[in-house]
Amino acid sequence: MNVEVLFKILVKLALLENPKVNENQAYLEGLRTMTQLYVEVGSEGRVASPDIDAVLLATIGYEESRHQPKVHDGDCHLSMKGPPVCDAFGPMQVSRATPFVLGNIDPEWKGVTIKQLREPRRNVDAAYRLLRYWSDQCEGAKLDGLMGNWSAGKCLKGPIYMGAHRCALAKAIGEAAGVNVGDCKRGAPPRTKSKLARLKKRLAADAPAPAPAVPAAAAKPPEKK
Repeated sequence: MNVEVLFKILVKLALLENPKVNENQAYLEGLRTMTQLYVEVGSEGRVASPDIDAVLLATIGYEESRHQPKVHDGDCHLSMKGPPVCDAFGPMQVSRATPFVLGNIDPEWKGVTIKQLREPRRNVDAAYRLLRYWSDQCEGAKLDGLMGNWSAGKCLKGPIYMGAHRCALAKAIGEAAGVNVGDCKRGAPPRTKSKLARLKKRLAADAPAPAPAVPAAAAKPPEKK
């Protein structure tokens, strides 16, 4: 996966929500950092392939934090014992239970803390490790199921709404990058369809015009003897 190609696509996706994104240099720098991480971490291709895995990570990063390396903790709720408790953190908004889960599935992750996992690289690494784990557990479920597994934390008999949405978004990003992500079991929900149609239109408008066809040279008349 080419970092510049993926970065351009993600910028266009962000522009659909905020036409002034190009004026926000801090956001663009963070987006470039995250794009680089998606490509580097996904380069192993342990879920599907280096190209597809980078798209999967980019899709999760878009849905969870809009690719912000430093993002507030999410899924917060009041606690009777003190300040609010937040159940998701980092640019990929992984679960607060992630350190425990990772420590059980991979010895290399034993002892990792939430504080450490707030660092963008470790956060994307953790998301990718979980994605690989659920892919293995679900015996290579198709993308729609895989995204559903990310949302539900278990293997599913069928896709769920968020899974279908993320699958459709990943498929569109992949198509724009020239990568065949695969078909979704369910079509994109209306919100996603509209957004993807506009994204494709934007990308098509920026594509270089095809070179004009060069007319074949006129056949020379036969030489007179």
